[in-house]
Amino acid sequence: MTTQQAFPRAPLPLILALAAALLPPPAPAAGQRELALDAGADGPLHRQDFRSYTLVLHLPLGALDRSGRARLLLGATLGGLRGGGEESTLAAAGPGLDYALGRRLRLRYDLQGAWLGDHVLAGRDLGGPFQFLHRLTLVAAVGRRAVAAAGLWHMSNAGLYDANPGLSGFLLELGVRY
Repeated sequence: MTTQQAFPRAPLPLILALAAALLPPPAPAAGQRELALDAGADGPLHRQDFRSYTLVLHLPLGALDRSGRARLLLGATLGGLRGGGEESTLAAAGPGLDYALGRRLRLRYDLQGAWLGDHVLAGRDLGGPFQFLHRLTLVAAVGRRAVAAAGLWHMSNAGLYDANPGLSGFLLELGVRY
């Protein structure tokens, strides 16, 4: 027998405003950290009517090679997942890899442990509150500080629970480097 604990749901603008207020102020010449808003939707193969919208922070931890093209990142995500008119809070954190493909283009992979406030959306059980969130994005520098990205995302619990339907889709991201 399993019990499900309900978590309070806060409106997304309140969550994003609180997260932005708690983040450290931008460093004048750092230019390595990124703060972005992203929106994701399920792919045409799944047709599950799920959407995600999150505030994403990436902090560089250091270069992985001598050229500095490959970097290790720490990522944090706060936002929501919506399905069938129901909404759940989403909070995630974990490592990422960032590889420079050129001066203005990078390929980034994130693997984050995620916590869902409510893992049953629109009558669909996602298994449990703990999930793994994967993102593969192509990030382009737009101007001096702005970034735009497009990519794929996948979330599942990797078999931790009996139900493991997984969600996959596309994402778009707009952000700023500081």
